[in-house]
Amino acid sequence: GVSAKEIGARIADAGLEVADVECIGNWLPGHGEATGAYAAALAAMTPDRGIEITAALGARGVLVVEMLGIPAPPLETAAECFARICDLAAGQGIIAHLEAVPFGGIATIRQARAIVEMAGRANGGLTVDSWHLFRGAGSRADISGLPGSMVGCVQLSDGPSVPQGDALRETTRSRLLPGEGQFDLCGLIAGLDAIGSTAP
Repeated sequence: GVSAKEIGARIADAGLEVADVECIGNWLPGHGEATGAYAAALAAMTPDRGIEITAALGARGVLVVEMLGIPAPPLETAAECFARICDLAAGQGIIAHLEAVPFGGIATIRQARAIVEMAGRANGGLTVDSWHLFRGAGSRADISGLPGSMVGCVQLSDGPSVPQGDALRETTRSRLLPGEGQFDLCGLIAGLDAIGSTAP
């Protein structure tokens, strides 16, 4: 019952600011008919709604993900849809960054990078999430090959080196604070520094 604008005002009154909003999850063909575990939660997070909330909160960016379990979309289709999000976001001075999720239709950083590059929008980039990276979305080599300016957002969490059962359940319930698991977070941060990433 509280508007995004009011939440944004409360955050500002506390002397804080929102870096990024998570997430636009209903943006590809097939998302409207999805029935996966996240379908109900993400159905309302269309590009229009996600950008509206992001702007009302005064955030700098919005994450874009495919977590509804649809098959990998054709590169051209995904790039066109992502470009449309970027164009909507640009009108509000917002950046959009695509996140690779190993159990989604855009499963790797390489796939996500190809979509961002084909979309060709100045306000389009990637999210690097340590959990998804170390669970199969990519490698340190994938990070070292990125232009630093392409990384729009970095999410850090830790976890055991060996997956512990169902991927969806693990990603939502088993993340640890940095330093409490076995992920090579120091190596990841060093890799981001080496490519000149300044993303929060």
